[in-house]
Amino acid sequence: MKKCIFALCALVVCALPVVAQQEAAMDENPDSIKVSYVPRSFWDNWELSVSGGISVLFNGMGHQKETTSAPETATGHKMYDAIGGVGEIAATKWFNPYIAGRIGWTTGYLPYAEADNSQSKIAKWHNYAHIDMLWDWTTQFGGYKPGRIYDAVPYVHVGVVGNPGYNVMMGGGAGFLSQFHLNDSWLINLDLRATATTARKFGLPSGIAIDVNALVGVSYRFKEQGWKKKIYNPYGPEVRRLNDENDNLRTMLDQALSENQTLADDLKKAQDEKTLTEVVTKEVFRGIPDTLEMTVYYAINSSKLSAYEQAHLNTYIRMINFNDPNREHRYCVIGTADQGTGTLEVNQRVSLERANAIKQALMDNGIREELIDVQTRIVPDGEASMARASHVIVYPLQ
Repeated sequence: MKKCIFALCALVVCALPVVAQQEAAMDENPDSIKVSYVPRSFWDNWELSVSGGISVLFNGMGHQKETTSAPETATGHKMYDAIGGVGEIAATKWFNPYIAGRIGWTTGYLPYAEADNSQSKIAKWHNYAHIDMLWDWTTQFGGYKPGRIYDAVPYVHVGVVGNPGYNVMMGGGAGFLSQFHLNDSWLINLDLRATATTARKFGLPSGIAIDVNALVGVSYRFKEQGWKKKIYNPYGPEVRRLNDENDNLRTMLDQALSENQTLADDLKKAQDEKTLTEVVTKEVFRGIPDTLEMTVYYAINSSKLSAYEQAHLNTYIRMINFNDPNREHRYCVIGTADQGTGTLEVNQRVSLERANAIKQALMDNGIREELIDVQTRIVPDGEASMARASHVIVYPLQ
């Protein structure tokens, strides 16, 4: 019974930080943009840990007839076999924000009496080389947050236990690791672990022995730390289709500009003013059409154009140069952001930065500021699929 109470108390102590730090689960809306985290390289996100603490050995047989260093209860049974010290050094590799592997070497010192009733206490050293699989519950259920100060990490472990004078045997068990972040590199560890193996490894006559360790230590996390975002956009196929259409339109535009240039060269050769006027009226188009609309796309939470979209903008400016040479037309610039990918404050700022960047490009091309109408729009969740893409729309006003 006392063993059960001891294990239950240890479980409650380890579970309290988890209850105190419950966080909202990530959005599971199938229409939202999915974000995962991948390592930058294999050599990132390593930890080196050193810890020490106490070791309590249980044989589970009661020890009514066996002699150990533990005090007897009123019934004559032993509560445990021995209490000693334990130390450990370990290296941990995080494969993603949730799962890690750890290799460690543990050395323990357990004093207890010989089984011949001599009552002569001797020091019993034992070593445990183990491999652990760690699972970060706080990140798994609360989402990846680089600024978090606490992580609750249960784990399972398996390895080999050796004791001077006895053969090496297999061992294994489970544990619970609490990690407190002092800064980006240093952490404090509270580790509670149970290891089961044959009792002979600890000098006991027979049965299964359980070694319970309570360890306190520090970890140093090597740089580079953190994770690289990998974003899956469910609207990617639609965006690619529209980009292909834009490519076709650019090809048609280049052909039209080439034909217009040929016509312009022919006009320069014309000598008759009347003939020149007729050719201009019939063959050369002037004036901005109301359908001359442009959309440029941005990465999530960014107001900087990619090289691809900068070329798209340059093509639009060439069309303005050709059709509105006197810079007399008015233009509307609408910057948008998606409500589902950030706070309202961030979305307002990003959408305005996007619109102002396009406005500045038009002003650099000679369009006066008073001819440019800047607007912003935050797109609510659940609207049409393309409305969720981050973009800026430019079109001429009537």
